[in-house]
Amino acid sequence: MDLCSCLVNVRSARLTTELNDCMYMIGDPNPGSQVEVSLLHRRSYFGLYVRRASFQFAMMLEHERMQLLQLCRAWRDGDAHAVVDRWRTSAQAHAYYMWRESARRGEYVILKENLHAFFNYTLPGCDRDLHQHALLNLAHFHTQTQGYRAARTVLDEAILLARTVGDTECIRACDHLLDQLSYLDPRPHQAGLLTQQDAQESLQCGAYAPLALWKADMDRQQGRPLLDIIQRIYDTTWKPRPPIPTTQPEWEPRPSIERCAACPSAILARTWLQLGVPLVAEVYMAHVRRLGSFRPEHWDELVVDTAITRAFRETERGMYDQGVSALLEPSVLRQVTSLALHQRWQDAVWQILYTRARRQSHTSMLRRIKALSPHVGEWYTPLPSPTQRSACDWLEEAQNMIQARQPHQGLEALMRALAASEAQQLYPLRRTCLAVLADVMVLSLGMPSEARALLDEILPQALADENGERRAYVHLVEAKYFISTKDLYQARMSLRRAALDYERTETWKGLASCLYMEARVAHALHDVDHDDVQAQYERAQAQYDAALVAPCPSTLDAWVQLVRRLGAFSRRRDTYHLVSAPSWLAVPHHGCCIIDACAADDARRGV
Repeated sequence: MDLCSCLVNVRSARLTTELNDCMYMIGDPNPGSQVEVSLLHRRSYFGLYVRRASFQFAMMLEHERMQLLQLCRAWRDGDAHAVVDRWRTSAQAHAYYMWRESARRGEYVILKENLHAFFNYTLPGCDRDLHQHALLNLAHFHTQTQGYRAARTVLDEAILLARTVGDTECIRACDHLLDQLSYLDPRPHQAGLLTQQDAQESLQCGAYAPLALWKADMDRQQGRPLLDIIQRIYDTTWKPRPPIPTTQPEWEPRPSIERCAACPSAILARTWLQLGVPLVAEVYMAHVRRLGSFRPEHWDELVVDTAITRAFRETERGMYDQGVSALLEPSVLRQVTSLALHQRWQDAVWQILYTRARRQSHTSMLRRIKALSPHVGEWYTPLPSPTQRSACDWLEEAQNMIQARQPHQGLEALMRALAASEAQQLYPLRRTCLAVLADVMVLSLGMPSEARALLDEILPQALADENGERRAYVHLVEAKYFISTKDLYQARMSLRRAALDYERTETWKGLASCLYMEARVAHALHDVDHDDVQAQYERAQAQYDAALVAPCPSTLDAWVQLVRRLGAFSRRRDTYHLVSAPSWLAVPHHGCCIIDACAADDARRGV
């Protein structure tokens, strides 16, 4: 007999007896004797729950017991909304509901007000002080709004109160938030509550696995070594735990492999894609798709992050329409239920559009995207740091010096980019740095044999690279080497491969350079198709020149409208009862088609 049945079928005075019958039974192991046999262990999960329920029920007033009895009867009769209605009618529950809704919508002023209102109420029969929890949630609010200084101040007070009342659960939560602040707002000589050894042991348990995954994702975004991140995730999720000492209770269960592997899959997919191994990334993305029926915790974040990774992979290959289609799938859009997820989705859209515009050399579109998202860049670019430059920054500086015909001045930045990419284990970026170095050796330093050695090192991995732009550049450098050694036939083959990749990725400047060199090589070889190659070069150069002066296309305005519509829809969405999706969510096509569906939906609703 469960607890709800006890409440429904018996009077309050008999609850203690019924609970005792749940915990103990009268056995008859021997004839003529009565022995109590324990059904529940005192320190088991359910045993602690039953004892706590009995204690709380004994402390409740008579009218509170009657209200609880009515709710249990409504639940028994199939009224699924009875408890929800109770939550919305109760003053404290209503404050909690509004707090959650304002956090999801990003209304931070209302969020702070409802947070204070929630903890100003007193729970019926509550015997514990909740001030430290109020301060903890307030510190979490300041962390989300990037008020790190205020978060540390409030968190110090929460730790003091938690230590005073002996609330170990709150202390661990405060330590969790302190670890996050050490990443988001690093300060010297400031450590968390736990020692380093204790922290590492805590990260390997199931309760602290989310913290370890959060740290792994932050390390990836900040440019830390990628293989070390993968090893850390393995140690957290898969590595067997050390045996629990016999002096401690052995009631903590081992989490299942499926549940442990659910959340890391999205992070591992993005990490392996940065490492330049898209096939392994696809395995982890497929694992998340298979979890559709299982629906682990934070399912919406898993779906959105996996869709973003798939979109980035398609963008690497130059398949931009397929990339944005991965973000516009109805199953993905329906999971964008909060402002934070909408921000991730929106950043992914701007990154894809930025990559395409950069490859096309579309100046006005690049300027507009920079205005919409100031920190937009390549998806693998780490977060900007005021103290340390990334490998991408050093490489960009070196390429700018080479384009300015100052290759010797760019060697220092190129060496720094090469060292940083090696340290961060960004192997695709490292191949690009070596290709740029080989280019400088061939054209400026007169070292063709050394350049050939570098090309031989990176060619096997470059040929297997799905990024058409990187692969095309390696072929272009290889063609320059063959031209320097007078091997024009091999040079033309390399130029054709580079031209195909540049055309596939819509890199007009690189395509024009390849076709110009191919036309010169064809003229030197007296090929009959010289005129055709020359005509292709003129068309590619015209595309490049047109992109430099072309106005911002109307499709970008359509994307801006789409992003705003999705943000407004995610804010209107109810947390407990998902409203019916508008018609534009069911259109799995290009963004413009969805914009047309948005207009039709507005006309149908009379908006």
